[in-house]
Amino acid sequence: MSSFKMGVCGVFMALCLASPLYAKTSMRDSAEKAMMYLGKDIPNLKYDCQGDEVKASCVAKKVEMKSGLNFHDIRIDYMMNGNEINQAIVFYIQVVDPRIERELEFVPKKISCSSPANLKGKIYSRQISCELNAPAYVLKIKGAGSVESHRFLNKDVLEASDEFDQLVDNIDDLNMQQALKDFKIDAREITIDIKGNRFASKMIDVLKNEDPNYTKEQYDANVNMGIAMALAGLANAKVSESTLKQVTNVATALGDVATSKKRQAILTLKRKDTTMLELTDFADLLERIDMDPSLLLKYLDDYQISVVTH
Repeated sequence: MSSFKMGVCGVFMALCLASPLYAKTSMRDSAEKAMMYLGKDIPNLKYDCQGDEVKASCVAKKVEMKSGLNFHDIRIDYMMNGNEINQAIVFYIQVVDPRIERELEFVPKKISCSSPANLKGKIYSRQISCELNAPAYVLKIKGAGSVESHRFLNKDVLEASDEFDQLVDNIDDLNMQQALKDFKIDAREITIDIKGNRFASKMIDVLKNEDPNYTKEQYDANVNMGIAMALAGLANAKVSESTLKQVTNVATALGDVATSKKRQAILTLKRKDTTMLELTDFADLLERIDMDPSLLLKYLDDYQISVVTH
């Protein structure tokens, strides 16, 4: 059930590349396992790890991926302080597949993320902050979420992380279905900040490779038509009038960045209700969204959506 794990990672805003944590191990062991996870399909992965029980770093000069991209100068850091832990990863991307060359301006050159987490009683909370730097744009994502379970009582943050990771990894096991009832989840807030004052010119350059006569006016018209079509589809969805208005504002703001009328748009989704969602319900929700993605729109009503532009 890959959608479930992807959903949990998204809700948690966890570092999916560095998520495997194992109880009663040192930070050096955890950082090394994260590096191995990143390069799990890479033969002869070369890396170096230094550290101890509370602080560690792993570095790798190069990881050759099968997607036509290479990661280089990778660094993973882990630090633990009592019942708090912070994970961070930074790496650079090099395009080696000539078929991707025309999209070079849109492939991130650098990605960096940090994710502090803590355990207080039976609530495990995590934040994330990621930044993707590409020639055509800079994308920043920040978020926060939490999981509540009596299973976390009398455990440290690593043990809590390990227990939840194992639950997610084995979510298809029928024997684990009962365990889901012991967990509640809260996707509290996410902020998406995109700067793209050169986005339009870069995109037009790409399109001109196919049609030398392509103009800025054509590009703007296509962007506006795409937004109008998306909003027309939303108008038929079962969402409240206020949510539809908020989504319209977001679409307009993103269109302004795409056409370089604005250089930046900051989108924030904040959950209105503080009640946690039963993890069993969350799993069922993701299954239903897999079958009908339009159902996701219904849950936008649970969030206050705002956007500002510059």
